[in-house]
Amino acid sequence: SVEVTAYDAQIDVYPFIISMDRYKLGVVGWNDFDTNYKYHISVLDSPLFFKFGINLSGNVMEDKMKFRLGKAKLRENEVARTTAITDTTRYNIYSRMGEIFRAGAEAGLKRKGDDRNRPRRSSRFDAEGDDDRLTATDSLQLIESGIIERPDTTSTGSNTPITTGRKGKGKRNKNNPAKSSVTKPVAAKEEISYRRYLQRSGYAPQPISTALIDMDGVLYNSMYNHSRAWKRLGDEQGWHYEDNEFFLYEGMTGAAIIRLMEKREHGRDDVSDEECKRLYALKAAYFTAQGEVEQMPGTARMLATLRKNEITRVLVTGSGQASLLDRLNRDYPGTFFAPLRVTAHDVTHGKPNPEPYLMGLHKASSEPSQSIVIENAPLGVEAGHRSGCFTIGITTGPMAESVLTEHGADIVYPTMDDFADALPNIIELRKSFKL
Repeated sequence: SVEVTAYDAQIDVYPFIISMDRYKLGVVGWNDFDTNYKYHISVLDSPLFFKFGINLSGNVMEDKMKFRLGKAKLRENEVARTTAITDTTRYNIYSRMGEIFRAGAEAGLKRKGDDRNRPRRSSRFDAEGDDDRLTATDSLQLIESGIIERPDTTSTGSNTPITTGRKGKGKRNKNNPAKSSVTKPVAAKEEISYRRYLQRSGYAPQPISTALIDMDGVLYNSMYNHSRAWKRLGDEQGWHYEDNEFFLYEGMTGAAIIRLMEKREHGRDDVSDEECKRLYALKAAYFTAQGEVEQMPGTARMLATLRKNEITRVLVTGSGQASLLDRLNRDYPGTFFAPLRVTAHDVTHGKPNPEPYLMGLHKASSEPSQSIVIENAPLGVEAGHRSGCFTIGITTGPMAESVLTEHGADIVYPTMDDFADALPNIIELRKSFKL
């Protein structure tokens, strides 16, 4: 429920909270009977390490909407704890606002006379203020987190979406024929997605020269073992976590995950590099103790197709797991040369920061328009998207297709086998594609 007051042709909406997966939003504002509105949304809790606000204004009926980033104006302890829990990040906040508009309109019909020409009275819930501008530090944090675009020459011109981090509810899809079905012809599906990518990025069509390839969940069916290892470490550290939570962090460096959990669970900002190395060594030992993981079905065919077409292969992984990195030459001989590998040891910022994929492009002397990213994790997909490359998502874990799409995947395949089947046609399409 939401508390409102209707008076003098205007509805004031008292502060309330909406919880949306890993996001907690405080909402406050007003609207009048002409469907003009002005709302402020404070992001009170999110995967980001800072708070910010979103200001919305305009007219619903005229479809004139303005969005502006600013400072968070609400504090959680000041907001009425009215919470609407949603099952999906596709929950549309405007539907809630629409209910408020309709309630206000009904209240307005009961009033005598026409109040619409009265000047709008001032409201203590106005969504704007004199001190609402973001600081330079805030702006840099928003850029680094992918909320707004980086204003430099490497920008693709695309609008990076605000990702939700929604946890998918899909089941493990090993050898699942139902999930492996592809409803659209491969060429048509790829052509549509590539055309949209070109429109978004502004690039001209180019053949594929480089494939930037993730390791865990793409080359190896290893993420379930990683998740169990992180859970064991988490239990020892006193962390609270959701069942599939560590799948969401795939692509982050081990140190980043440890600092994230210690900050969230224990309020610590003082986790040293030495402590991160010690804890990650424990996690790595728990991973190795589970035994050798299998190669992902379909990956060998995918890599053979890339070699046959003389497409450069670059390994881009957030992992520092030596037991897997040492297996690459044995399991995939002649595929990933040492100079064309990017691991957790090579970068300052892990995924979802685009640094790993930008470094991979640099090592291959390639451009985003000539390259593809092959990923299975939400944060990895986001990093690929932010690097400017055409990003292919594979749902090899419990994440639903919609989660990868929301994080920026240009196209998604249900299994590695499906992608391996489609890859020859994809390569040929890119050679001859014309706008």
